[in-house]
Amino acid sequence: MICFRLLDSKDPAQPLANAVHRLAKSEATENIYTVDPSSFRKVPNSPFAYWVSERLRSIFVNTSPLENKTRTARLGSGARDDFRYLRLSWEALTSGQHGYGQWVPFAKGGSFSRYYADIHLLVDWEPRRNTFLGFLGRPGRWISRPESVDMFFRPGLTWPRRTNGLSFRVMPSNCIFADKGPAVFLKEDNAVSIFALAAIVNSKSFGALVRVQLARTELAQSFEVGLIQQTPVPDLSPINIETFAMLAKLAWQNKRKPDTANLTSHAFICPALTPRSKHI
Repeated sequence: MICFRLLDSKDPAQPLANAVHRLAKSEATENIYTVDPSSFRKVPNSPFAYWVSERLRSIFVNTSPLENKTRTARLGSGARDDFRYLRLSWEALTSGQHGYGQWVPFAKGGSFSRYYADIHLLVDWEPRRNTFLGFLGRPGRWISRPESVDMFFRPGLTWPRRTNGLSFRVMPSNCIFADKGPAVFLKEDNAVSIFALAAIVNSKSFGALVRVQLARTELAQSFEVGLIQQTPVPDLSPINIETFAMLAKLAWQNKRKPDTANLTSHAFICPALTPRSKHI
C-alpha cells in the first residue's frame, strides 16, 4: 500500500500531483510511504500509523507492555461532590479526624508537569468504611467503596488523563488518586524501581509509542489507562535501573526545588530571598 502524507499542506492538490509524478519517475520523496497493511495489526487496535517504520511497529510485538505481573495502571475514583468533599491543602486541618472524616491528599490530574507536581488537594475520607465520606456510588452504580480502593495509599506514578502533553510524576504514599489522575504501581512499591519507571515513561521514546497508538504526531489527547497499559516498556538490567532512578530522582529534585519557596506547597521551607539594594 502506498500512502501520501500531505498534512502540512493547506491545499494538498498540487503537492499530491507532484508526489505522484515523482513516484512515477521512481524519485525519492519523504512524503511517500510504502507499507504492508497487515503490519498495522502489530500495534494495539491497528491504528493507521503508516508513517512510522516497520521496526517501530514491531516493538509492540517484541517488548512487553507496561501492564504485566509486576506493574499495573489503574483508574481512580472521585468523591462525586467536589464542592463538598474537596479542599485545597491549606484550607483544612490535616491532623486527626473530624467526626467520621479525615482529610487525605488527593491526586486529581492537573497541568503538564513531568517528575514532580505538588499534591495540592485534599479529599474527605472515611476510615471507618474505607471509602469517601458520604460515598454511596453514583446513579446507576450504587456501591459503598470506590474503584481501585485496594490501590489507594500506595506510592507510584500519576498522570493527568486530559492535558496538553503526557507527563508522569511521582505520587507519594498515603495518597488517593482520582479518575482524572490515574496511577501506575509496582508490585513491591520499591522507590528505586518507581523512579526508574518515571524515567522511561517520561522519555521521548515512550511518548512516540503512545503517539503511534493514537495515530498522531503530537501528544495532545486524552491519555486513557488502557492506552498506557498497552504501551511497551523495556526490561532493564539492575545497573540500568539504578542509573535511570538516579537521573529521575535528580529531575524530581530540580522540579521540586522552586516549590521550597512556595508558601502553599508541601515542599515549602522558607520564602525566597530578595536581592539586597545596592544602596544598603
